[in-house]
Amino acid sequence: MNVHADAPTVTIEQDLATKCRVEIDDIRELTFMLNELPLTNMFPFRIRSPPFTIHLIANIVLDVNAGPTVMASDGYWIYWNH
Repeated sequence: MNVHADAPTVTIEQDLATKCRVEIDDIRELTFMLNELPLTNMFPFRIRSPPFTIHLIANIVLDVNAGPTVMASDGYWIYWNH
C-alpha cells in the first residue's frame, strides 16, 4: 500500500507513515496459495518502508498528477525465486 499521492491531505511524513501503518494493521487474515498449498502465517512477512520521494510519470495507474511526491509502503510480500 502506498499513500500520499493518492491522499493529498497528508502533508507530514510521519502522518504518511502512520496512515499507511494503520490501514495495514486492520488486516486480520492472510493466506497465500502456491501450487494449491496454502501458506497461512504471512504476518512475519510484513515490510515497512520509511517515506521516500518518487517522481510519478503522466498516465500511470494512480489517478494523480505527474511530478515528485512522497510515498510510503507497508504490506506483506512474497519473494519467489523459481
